[in-house]
Amino acid sequence: MKTGFLPADDAQFRRTAGSLLSGLAVLYALTVLLSHSAAYIAVAGLGIFAVIFWWRTRGIVTALGELRIPLISLAAFLVWEVLSRLINHKPPTLAPLDDIPVLFASLLFYRLSFDPEQKKRAVRHALFALAAGAVLVVLLGILQQTAGLTYPFPKQPMREGKLYGFFRYYIQAGCTFSTLAIFFSSLALFWETTRTRRILLGIAAALMMAGTLMTFARTYFLSLLATLLMVCARKSLRTVALGAGLMAVVVTLVFVFFPLIRERAYSIADVRKHPSNVERLYFFRIARDMIADHPVAGVGQREWEHTAEAYSVPYTKEWTFSPALRAHAHNVYLTVAAETGLVGLALFLTFWLSVAVLLFRRPPGEKGGMSWSLSISTGFALMNLFLGGVFDESLRRPLSFLLIAFLLTLTLLGRDEPAEKQ
Repeated sequence: MKTGFLPADDAQFRRTAGSLLSGLAVLYALTVLLSHSAAYIAVAGLGIFAVIFWWRTRGIVTALGELRIPLISLAAFLVWEVLSRLINHKPPTLAPLDDIPVLFASLLFYRLSFDPEQKKRAVRHALFALAAGAVLVVLLGILQQTAGLTYPFPKQPMREGKLYGFFRYYIQAGCTFSTLAIFFSSLALFWETTRTRRILLGIAAALMMAGTLMTFARTYFLSLLATLLMVCARKSLRTVALGAGLMAVVVTLVFVFFPLIRERAYSIADVRKHPSNVERLYFFRIARDMIADHPVAGVGQREWEHTAEAYSVPYTKEWTFSPALRAHAHNVYLTVAAETGLVGLALFLTFWLSVAVLLFRRPPGEKGGMSWSLSISTGFALMNLFLGGVFDESLRRPLSFLLIAFLLTLTLLGRDEPAEKQ
C-alpha cells in the first residue's frame, strides 16, 4: 500500500532516507559552532525531510496538536513582533523571521513517524559529531592560548586577552560552551549506555567547562555552576554533595593557577566600581524606563539600538556610556519587554516555558534510556540559557538559538524510541 506520493514499504528508499537524515543531522552538528550559513542549510534540509515524511504518513495534525501551546505562542510572538513595529510607526522588517523558522523546524521532529532504528542511529551520529566538533574547537583554542598560534580559517584575533575567531564573541562562546557542558554532563550522568560513551561524554563536558572559563564570560561562570548543581540534584542528594565538593576543588585550583580567571570571577561581586557591572545596572534602568513608557507594545522589535541613547540622557551626568549601550539591555527578558512590551514578554516566556515543560514533564521512555536522558539533558541545557539570560542576550543570539534548536531536534527525533539503553 502507498500513502501520499512516496512508497510506503520500499526498504531501499527507507535506507536512503535514513542516510540523508543522518547526514543532515551530522552537518548541523559540525556547523552549528562555526558557520551560521551552513547550519541554516542543514536546518532547511531537516525541515524539508520532516515535512515530506509528515505528508507521507498523514500524522502531522495529531502530533502538532500536542504542541499547540508552543506553536501558538511561537506564532503569536512572531506576529506581535511585527505589530510592535507597526504600533510604533516603524516599517516592518524580516528580522522576526531570523529564529522562528529554525525553532519551528525543530518542532517538526516531534513524534516523526520514521523507522526507529534509523532515527536512533541519526541521533547517535549527530550527538557524537557535535561532541567531537566542540572538543576540537576548544583544543584549538587552548593551543592558541598557550602557543600564540593563529589559524588561516577562520581567523583567530585576540582582544584584551579574550579569544575570538573559533570562539566568536567571547560572551557568545561562553554561552555556547556552558550550554554544551551542561548537556554533555547530564548525558554522562543519566544515560545508562556503555562505559566508553559515558567517559567520552564526560571528557567532552570537562573540555566545555574549560572553554567556558577561557572565554572570561562571567555570566556563564554563574549559570554553569548553578545549573550543574541542579543536574546533580536531579540525580540524588549524594550526587549533590559529591558534585558540590568537586566543584569547590576545581574552582580553588582554577583560582590558584589562573589569576586572570580569578580576577574576572571576583569582579562579579563588585557592583559599585567595576565598569561593566555599573553600566549594566544603568542598562536595566533604561529598559525599565522604556517599559514604563511603552508597557503594551514596547518601542518596537529591534528598536533598542535606535532608542536607548535617547533614554540614556538622564543618566549621562552620572555615567559615560560605552558603545555597548546600542546593543541590548544585557538581559534578554528586559530587552524583549522593552522592545515588544509586556505582551511580547508574556508570549516569549510562554513559548520557552512550554518547551521546558515538554522536556521535563514525563520524559519519554525508561529512565536511563537514550530518549529519556536526551530530554532531561536538553532541558537542563535550556535552563542554563534561562539563567544566563539575566545578564545576557541568550535565547536571542543566533549561535544560542541554533544550538538549543539542534539539541531540541535531537531530543524530539529520538522521542518515539522504545526505552533502550544502547
